[in-house]
Amino acid sequence: MGRKLKILIYYTHKESLGHTSRITALANAFARASGRRFRVYLLQAGIPQPHIAYDRQIEKIDVPYPFYSKAQFKNLPVDIRNMDIRAEFIFEKTRAIMPDILMTEYFPFGRSECFLELSKAFLLLKNLKKKIFATIGYPYITLDVIKNTSRFFQYTRFYDKIFLHTPERFEYPFFIDLVPDEERRKLYESIFTTLREKIMHTGYIFPEYEEGLTHAKTEKLTAPWKRSGRMRLLVSRGGGTTCPKIIASSILAQKYLDEEYAMLLSCGPATGKKELEFFRELIRKHRIKNTTVIPYLPHFGKYLASCDISISLAGYNTSVQLLRLGKKCIVIPYTVLARSGWINDQTPRSRLLEKYLDARLFDYDGLKSEPLACAIRQLAQARTPKPLPLSSFQGAANTVKAVLKLL
Repeated sequence: MGRKLKILIYYTHKESLGHTSRITALANAFARASGRRFRVYLLQAGIPQPHIAYDRQIEKIDVPYPFYSKAQFKNLPVDIRNMDIRAEFIFEKTRAIMPDILMTEYFPFGRSECFLELSKAFLLLKNLKKKIFATIGYPYITLDVIKNTSRFFQYTRFYDKIFLHTPERFEYPFFIDLVPDEERRKLYESIFTTLREKIMHTGYIFPEYEEGLTHAKTEKLTAPWKRSGRMRLLVSRGGGTTCPKIIASSILAQKYLDEEYAMLLSCGPATGKKELEFFRELIRKHRIKNTTVIPYLPHFGKYLASCDISISLAGYNTSVQLLRLGKKCIVIPYTVLARSGWINDQTPRSRLLEKYLDARLFDYDGLKSEPLACAIRQLAQARTPKPLPLSSFQGAANTVKAVLKLL
């Protein structure tokens, strides 16, 4: 066997699960590629998430002084006072590993601050003619990129290829349709036109990651739901960094449903103790039956596969699983950025789910328990939607194959 190819994958997050689970699935795909051809290093630049496990062959490196957290969901500023320390740490790790490939997640399509800590590593690897790739979940460009496209294109010059993890032009029409005005719509289109030779659509990355801990207590709590002969409702809000009304309104919707429904609510690992107790107190106060609230659901995909109706945000990973499984679903997209005058990724994707799965959509601000209960009853009587073909979900494997061809 020849020398293994070294790949260093950089990613960060705001304590949510979306970016983490997608990049974990991709890192695992490289680590498990035929012949074990890659040695994988995961440069984790956010707050550590110990509940996530990776392939044993992957070496995970936590970057100190993370500056992103769930506080940014409350529009609090990013604290970059330790950026120089982080940049030097990343540079030294990159120089010590000397990867054949550097891959960055989400950046440069968003989180422009990341360039401040990546620039030295970029220059080192480019001078040595190493490959630099981007792994981008969906065709979304943040407002700070739109405001400074010249800077954005300076960043993209470092990249040999940009992997976009959706089927080709599948999500893009839903995004471009919601850009607020004609001038910015043309700018948005021009970015993808300019980068068309660099962009490769891989199909969706299916989140098949392995959570690190199978909590015995959680398994015990969820057992009645799994064994229930009732119609099973699964409520989730991703990592639990935002949107508590989804959990609270779903709990109260049970007041309007009969005992034919069993509800399991996964609040997310970032849920605080006080918030979790508030949800449980709602159940006690209103004497709601057949309802279980837990902070985190190990092996979420297995629960999603066994539920009858999903109630969730419209994040990438949950949506990808809904599309593959062909699930009845109620979707409440995260819309904070939309209210600020710019699109986010969830509103376009919720419309995609409405088209392909006949999803019922609710506005988060206007979410109320009684209409939600009505939608649940109606959806229970609806036909089960058809899943997308399995070929739409080979994003991780297709990325590995493409990287090997590009070397």
